Amino acid sequence: MKKFTISALAILAMLALPVIADEAPVQQEKEFGQWYFSPGIGWINFEGDEGVVDGMYITGRLGYECSENWSIEASIVFAPDLSENTKDGKSFSKGDKGFDDTYLTQFYIDGLYHFSRLERFDPYLTAGVGLSVYGKDIAGDDATSLSLRAGGGFMYHLSDSWSLRADTRMNIACYNYEFNMTAD
Repeated sequence: MKKFTISALAILAMLALPVIADEAPVQQEKEFGQWYFSPGIGWINFEGDEGVVDGMYITGRLGYECSENWSIEASIVFAPDLSENTKDGKSFSKGDKGFDDTYLTQFYIDGLYHFSRLERFDPYLTAGVGLSVYGKDIAGDDATSLSLRAGGGFMYHLSDSWSLRADTRMNIACYNYEFNMTAD
């Protein structure tokens, strides 16, 4: 239910902002080939039988504007305190041998397709691949896992130099093929 609620709120926000936002172009001539940095905070919602429960994270993205419609980003996600997912005192990931709490660090490379880069309201779709590293072995084999993710979001350009950003993504953890959702 949490995933549906968070996703529904993100979609409503994306649909409502163009109605209340001024759609005037940010600038007439946009120079591409520029770098940008995007810090953020978010929430990760793990699938029900994952070894950890939902939690907050911080993120930082370094992006490069390739063209009017395309950009590429390298990002790091850090969730400093994730609690073990237990049921009746037993760990979901390792039976009755648990691991207490842990942290998560993820590294991603994403491509973004922008629909209206030269407008104040800039919706986009994104897809990428990454590596998840847990502080403790939660999967029973290793503390690292490849991840695939896809999603969308929007930027609202306040000026040529400053923007607000919101996005949501579905991540698939390749060690157990569970879908996890992030929103930041």
